[in-house]
Amino acid sequence: MKIIQDKEALINEFKEQLKKKDSHYIKQMSKMSLDIEYLINKMSDQFNTMRQAYVNELQNIEADFERERTEIIERNNKEIEFLFNKHKAEE
Repeated sequence: MKIIQDKEALINEFKEQLKKKDSHYIKQMSKMSLDIEYLINKMSDQFNTMRQAYVNELQNIEADFERERTEIIERNNKEIEFLFNKHKAEE
């Protein structure tokens, strides 16, 4: 009888340890899920921040390009006007 009782006590102890391990595993998986969700949100925030930085940089580059283009057109128009006036004066 003692052996059967000891065996049942040992089985019950193993079952209790198994329940504790299962509970611990479930908690760890839940924590891991939250950690992954946190990382995904952080990555998304970083992506959006970088994308906005690139958009701003592109807008700055386009504005500089447009400014340079306008300056070149104005310079060329002045040179053309000067040459036409010079040509008219020589006629």
